[in-house]
Amino acid sequence: MAFNYLFRSGSIGSLVMRNRIVMPAMATNFASAWGEPTPRMIAYYARRSLGGAGLITVENTNIEYPVGGNGATQLRIDHDRFIPGLHHLVQAVHAGGARVSIQINHVGAAADPKRTGCAPRGPSPVAWGRSGVLAQPLSSSEIDETIERFCSAAKRAKRADFDAVEIHGGHGYLIAQFLSPLTNRRTDEYGGSPEARWQFALEVVEQVRERVGANFPIIFRLSIDEFVPGGRDLEESIELCQALVDAGVDAISATAGTSTSLAKQLEPMSYPQGWRAYLASAVKKSVKIPVITVGVIRTPDVAERILREGNADFVAIGRGLIADPDWPRKARSGDVQEIRRCISCNRCVRQRVFDDLPICCSVNPEVGQESSIKEARTRNPKQIVVVGGGPAGMQSAASAAQAGHNVILFEEQPKLGGQLLLACVPPHKEKVKWLIDDLVRAIPSSVDVRLGQRVNEEILRNINPDVVILATGATAGRLDVPGGGDSCVVTAHEVLRKGMSFDGACVAVIGAGMVGCETAAYLADRGCSVILLETLDLPAGDCEPITRVELLDRLNEMGVHILTGVTVQRVSKNGQIIITTAEGIEKNFDTERVVMAVGATSNDALEEELSGSPFDVVVVGDARSPRGIQEAIFEGWGSVIRRGKFSLEENGQEGT
Repeated sequence: MAFNYLFRSGSIGSLVMRNRIVMPAMATNFASAWGEPTPRMIAYYARRSLGGAGLITVENTNIEYPVGGNGATQLRIDHDRFIPGLHHLVQAVHAGGARVSIQINHVGAAADPKRTGCAPRGPSPVAWGRSGVLAQPLSSSEIDETIERFCSAAKRAKRADFDAVEIHGGHGYLIAQFLSPLTNRRTDEYGGSPEARWQFALEVVEQVRERVGANFPIIFRLSIDEFVPGGRDLEESIELCQALVDAGVDAISATAGTSTSLAKQLEPMSYPQGWRAYLASAVKKSVKIPVITVGVIRTPDVAERILREGNADFVAIGRGLIADPDWPRKARSGDVQEIRRCISCNRCVRQRVFDDLPICCSVNPEVGQESSIKEARTRNPKQIVVVGGGPAGMQSAASAAQAGHNVILFEEQPKLGGQLLLACVPPHKEKVKWLIDDLVRAIPSSVDVRLGQRVNEEILRNINPDVVILATGATAGRLDVPGGGDSCVVTAHEVLRKGMSFDGACVAVIGAGMVGCETAAYLADRGCSVILLETLDLPAGDCEPITRVELLDRLNEMGVHILTGVTVQRVSKNGQIIITTAEGIEKNFDTERVVMAVGATSNDALEEELSGSPFDVVVVGDARSPRGIQEAIFEGWGSVIRRGKFSLEENGQEGT
């Protein structure tokens, strides 16, 4: 397919870009503790430039430290001393052919005082964000000072040789707080009517324009719909966009949501591709400047359609460029099938937003490692056997073969995929199938893939490999209670693997972690009456938080009954379950089938069998310890081939 619209050059003000692909601002926690770009951050952005993006927007950058900041380690642009480091970042991006802008931001009332050490400030005394602390309303003089900080930050961006500046007016941060009736309760010239609520944003734009001059592009990122009752909606935002154009904005980056509607800005797996394009389309019809759209755009054909139909002038590929920095290059060259697609698991979001950790990616193990990756092939090929065709095994085989080694991949099932084959079965998990397909396609044809064959020490001795990589996965656990092994009891893995539906029976699912909740959704979707029993107080506690909220809402809509803080005492042969509540009260539940979703145990039998063998043995993924997709793929990629326990080179250096 030819992407005639996607790879046309595009302009924002005086800025010309090689194509219509924009990488939007996404925090990484790669900055230093003092707010400077690190080699890790610079390599991360430079890699996306080399991959072919047209415009890269560097993540939200703090204009007022500490009160205006968010994130564990956030870039800063509130002092001239940050200009040299930012200039170095710009040079690295330019070297790859992309243009680069920087997003300037103040989080306002969303700031966490535990992180900043001071009270949050906003337009009104409203508690906003996760801290629940009332914001101190900004005085007129403080508003003037804050506008000046935006202007100074934009001027520094220009001095650092950025090609444009993006002012963040969305996602519930300070400017958005002034714009929204939810957070702006002021009665002075900055609050009340919509036009008064817009005043702060318009003054920021007008004064930034005055400071940077006519030929330095200004992009304004705006949540076109906050998706919160009583919040700003599409109709008002269209009028606001017209006012922003008059104030001096060169492009609108049309996003959505706020901090109380996170699923609309950081969508979990259930959201369809390009769902937000209608917002950009509505804005584009009302203004004569370029409009950028964003929102689960994962494949080039969807991006091309959005542009071809005139819904936007540019498409923002966010998490998609985290998952595969070569997304643009592969699309342009016609190698679309080689793109490793983002599956919207939100592991990157959990890391940076909720856990204060550097971002990582479930499907791309190279994220954050760009500065240390060596691409050279081995000079001393080894014979490597990989046992297990799940994500860890497939990635291990692909990485070893790409490095030039001779690889045999064994999988005892008739097809590759491992537990991913189960993970894609529950409702709204279809994107996991993308990952299976992408991992299979990434295995070079030189790999000898042997399906339907169980491996033992004798088979390995006959092959006599240099290295054995055990990616044998994990086995579903069972609760050790009376009756737990009866015929009415099955594991969640069995239910999903065999497609059991139980003909609308009454089913109890023991264990309300992610697997238990998703299995409950699968059964409820097939007409079963489902009760979920969980020992802990928090159901789906191992889920990424945004996904967790959506999953629990869906279970509630399906009528799934969730009981937490309970202990299962017994399962009778007819399916009756006896539990004890946290208060010590015993209860009975009559069910027809019981499903165990109580964790997993590593398949380590072959590791024990090989304990005295002459092979180098390395264990990866769930075989090492049951965890998630990210750990499996990362270990398959890196723990063995790049930083493993053994050397793949005769000179004693780590393999590549």
